[in-house]
Amino acid sequence: MTKQLELGGGPRLSRRLYHWMRAYPDGVRVIEIWPDIRPFVRFLDRAVRPVVSSLRLSEPKVSFHPVPNYLTDDGV
Repeated sequence: MTKQLELGGGPRLSRRLYHWMRAYPDGVRVIEIWPDIRPFVRFLDRAVRPVVSSLRLSEPKVSFHPVPNYLTDDGV
């Protein structure tokens, strides 16, 4: 799935601020931080869901949580 997402088109990921992924016996957990929900939803709809469907995986469970503050590499 990761290889397909890297090679597939979809919205550019340059807006994504943070990505973390870990495999568990019952699935995978991914945590991402985006500055705005709209580009994430486009990425989910245009890139993730088609790959999930092509691999015949179950639909991802998605939840949204606001991140009030974060630091970047340049300290902003």
